[in-house]
Order: sequence, then structure tokens, then C-alpha cells
Amino acid sequence: MYLIIYLLDQLEYLFYFLRNIYFIFCGINLIFDHYLTNTYHMNKRNILSFQEAQQVLTPYYEKIAQSVLDGFEDFQKTSNCIAERVGFFESEIRTKACLIHDLIKNRITQNFFGEQQVETGKWRGVFALKINEDLFIRFKKLNKDYSSSNYLTKQAKGYLRQIRIEGFPDEPTFLFAGYIPDKSWTGISGIYIACWDGDKIQWVEEIISRVSSVQTVLPFTVGEQETTQKRVKIKNQNQSNIKTGTDD
Repeated sequence: MYLIIYLLDQLEYLFYFLRNIYFIFCGINLIFDHYLTNTYHMNKRNILSFQEAQQVLTPYYEKIAQSVLDGFEDFQKTSNCIAERVGFFESEIRTKACLIHDLIKNRITQNFFGEQQVETGKWRGVFALKINEDLFIRFKKLNKDYSSSNYLTKQAKGYLRQIRIEGFPDEPTFLFAGYIPDKSWTGISGIYIACWDGDKIQWVEEIISRVSSVQTVLPFTVGEQETTQKRVKIKNQNQSNIKTGTDD
């Protein structure tokens, strides 16, 4: 009988001991979560609204759209030239996206050379167009949900989350500018500028419809893409992990 009472007492002590350990663990976890939350908000950059970004972008819509179109046309000419020399060949999607990216990069560099308040170049290996301290624009192949077609590295995830990244400017809102190709990669369904915040898209704008002076020399497939309003808010869209395109 005394042994049973003794064992029950020990179990009670053990219960209180484990309960205190649990409470201590919960307290530490709350402190750690609070620290992470504060750190995240301290590192998070200001995201311009659609109207604010539009004011900054207005003088540059035409050059951005024309650069993307010309880069895609350069890709078509390059592909035709190779086909004439070696015959028909089918390259991988990643190969096409990488080549188009480099050709668009070349066009952006040329078209914005000497432009006041605009800087082009590479930040930690990532080519971008920086407009003042307001916008930082990467150029990508886009998926139909306006997410970028590249593997999500730690740096790419930080870009999507709009947090400060070492080697990148601290202030500008991070944007993507890109194209959606048709199924045959002989034309494009649209050129868009998109603002993401984590796995949520804050706004997206189709810029071809805004610039009447852009000369579209490529087939422009309007039937494949749904008509996009100048401002589209789509919440809770998950950013794709498709491994096509580049992280450049």
C-alpha cells in the first residue's frame, strides 16, 4: 500500500515537472515567434500600390514593352538562322527562356542607355531595371498565373516576399516584367508587369494594351490569354516551383 502511494506521489511530481517544462517551451516558442515576426517586418520593404507604381512607370511603358517584343523577335530570328544551318531542331523550354532572357536583357540595356533616373545592371547576378529608388524590375518568362518560371532559390523566395536582400537596393518595390508565350513559342499572349508579396499577387498590369505606339512585329495571340484588366488583384495565388527559365 505504501509503495502504491509512493509511486503515485512520484507520478504527481513527474506530471508537474513535465507541465512546467511544457510551459517553459511554449514561452520560449512565443518569444522566438515574436522575434521572427519583428525581424520580418523590419526587413520588409515598402510595396508601392498599383496607382503609385503606375505614376513611376508611365514614362517607361513603351520602352519596356518594345524591349520585350524585340527580344522575342531576336529569338525568332536566331532560331530561324540555326534551323537554316542545321535543319529542324527542338530546344528545351529552359533553353528558349534563357536565350530570350539574354536577348531582352540586351534590348533593355540598349533602350535605356543614358536614361535619367534609370539604372540597368546586375545585382548579385540578377539583371534588373531600377527606376530611382521606387521600382526594381526583373525580366522573366511568366506562367499563366503571372508567376515567374524559375526554381525558387532562397534569393528568389526573398524577392517574392519583398524583403531586404544583401546586395540588392533596400528601398525599391520588387516587380517582375515578362511575357507569356503561345504554345508554339512563335508568338506571345501578353506582356505583363506583376507585383508579388510572398504567395499573393498584389497587382498585375498588361502593358501592351496601354501603349498604342508599340509596333508588334510578332504574332500577338490574344485568344489564348483571358482579357486582363489594367489592374487585377488575385489573392492567394501560389508561386510556381516549375524549373524553367532562369534565376538571372
